[in-house]
Amino acid sequence: QMKEKAIREIKNKCKVDELEKVKKLEEQCMRMLNLQFQLRKLEKRLNLNMPPPYLNAIDKLQLRSKELDKNEIEQFTEQWNNIIRHAKKDFTSIMIMTKTNEIEKTEKKYQESVETLPEYIRESFDTLIHTIRTRHDQTTEKKIHFLERKTYRMRET
Repeated sequence: QMKEKAIREIKNKCKVDELEKVKKLEEQCMRMLNLQFQLRKLEKRLNLNMPPPYLNAIDKLQLRSKELDKNEIEQFTEQWNNIIRHAKKDFTSIMIMTKTNEIEKTEKKYQESVETLPEYIRESFDTLIHTIRTRHDQTTEKKIHFLERKTYRMRET
C-alpha cells in the first residue's frame, strides 16, 4: 500500500524524463539488493563449508594414471580431494571479494544518481525504496534460512 501510494505521488509530480530517472534508480536499487543477497549467500556458504553448486563441477576432475597401482592412486586421491576442497573455498573467497567490489561500485553510482533527483519527489522516492528494501529483506531472510536448513539436513544424512 505504501509502495503504490509512493508510485502514484511520483507519477503525479514528475515529468516524463524524471519518471524514467526514477525507474532507472529503482532498477539500480534492485540490482544492488540482489548483489547484496548474492554476497550474503556466498558468505553463508563459505561459513557452512558448502561452496556454490556450480563449483561442484570441479569434483568431476579425477586423478588418473596408467602407471600407478590401486593403493598409490588411493593415497594420492585423498590429497587430490583435499586440494579440490581448498580450491573451492578459495574460489568462493575470491567470488566474495569481487561481489563486494561490484556492490561498492553499484552503491556509489546509485547514490550519485539519487543526489540528482529533484527535492519534491525525494520523500516519495525514499518511501518507495524503503518498501522495496523491506520486502526484499524479508525474502532474503527466508532464502538464507532455507540454505542453512538445507545444509544441516545434508549433514545429518
